[in-house]
Amino acid sequence: MAFIGRERELAVVGAALQRSSQRALTRVAISGPLGIGITRLLDELETRIAGAGRFNLCLYRHFRAWEAMQRKDLMSALQEAKAALRTAIEVGCPLFEVLCRLALAEILADCGDERKCVANLQTLRVIVEGIDNRHLEFTCLTGFAQIALAHGRRRTGLAALRRGLELGREYGYFHFLGWQPAAVARVLVQALEAGIERDYAKSLIKRRNLVPEKPPLAVEGWPWTYRVQTFGGFRLLRHDEPLNAGQGKAKKRPLELLKLLIAYGGEQVSESKVTDALWPRIDGDSAHRSFTSTLHRLRKLLGADSAVTLHEGRLSLDRRHFHGCPAADRSTPSANVMLRSLAGGRAICAPPPWGLRGWNGRSCPHPRRRTAARRFRTHG
Repeated sequence: MAFIGRERELAVVGAALQRSSQRALTRVAISGPLGIGITRLLDELETRIAGAGRFNLCLYRHFRAWEAMQRKDLMSALQEAKAALRTAIEVGCPLFEVLCRLALAEILADCGDERKCVANLQTLRVIVEGIDNRHLEFTCLTGFAQIALAHGRRRTGLAALRRGLELGREYGYFHFLGWQPAAVARVLVQALEAGIERDYAKSLIKRRNLVPEKPPLAVEGWPWTYRVQTFGGFRLLRHDEPLNAGQGKAKKRPLELLKLLIAYGGEQVSESKVTDALWPRIDGDSAHRSFTSTLHRLRKLLGADSAVTLHEGRLSLDRRHFHGCPAADRSTPSANVMLRSLAGGRAICAPPPWGLRGWNGRSCPHPRRRTAARRFRTHG
């Protein structure tokens, strides 16, 4: 009797483990960009997945391959994708065999093995034709377009992309298993350039907050997250809606920080330069606390931490998010003129780099000499 009771306990524990694994894998499946939480979750699942059944093992290997692809670890991705495909075939699930073959084809293409990539694509095409599933068709067409366009098959890739986006628009799709944000952003750039399902493509970009690896400056109609207007007054638009409308004190200082970053070119602006400009009367830890607090409030105002990055004490705007930021020449006194205009006419202490000659023929003051710095003026 005791033995039977123990067997029942183990069965209950096994069933609970399988349900928890399925829930966890579902959380991975609906995730977008890779985060630390996803990697940690997969690491935790590794110790429990052995007793959760072969189907869950297939899911686990598939998402391990996806996670490795996000990290650009092709060898690990290849190993996990092959294991996932073997398990999917053993389980006898055609749908997941298709998904695993598609992921494997993408990895093989990135590894330069075109022959095996094409073989997997041909096999999955035969399987898909026997499955009446529009979402699976959308997934495969989008994945095939990613591979074709990335390897110079533009005509074939655009044809697949057109059909895939037509299905996505018709059925309202915005996600699929194995979603790779950077790869999808790349194909949507080409969709906009080719005039393919422009409205649906832009809605997908906005909904999934997609940003390409390079700023799409030449892409007409790209739905920029933020648009900056500096002529005729400063305006910040988020998805074409004014972000600083009716601004109060809570928004004033974060927006001044944003204006300062824009005026200095938006790249590698040191913390000391920011604190000298915005808090000239505060020194040391107090200035650092003000800087940290204002940066947090700016990121909260923008709605994305990645829009403003801080690395080794230097701030940068992510150009993939912003459109219309003037690239100020930080090696000339014109930066100070722009700072004053962006600050709404209020002179702020931000002279050009020390050691340059000012318009008055004298060297610019050292940042420690704050009184002299506040009197510093340039004349355009």
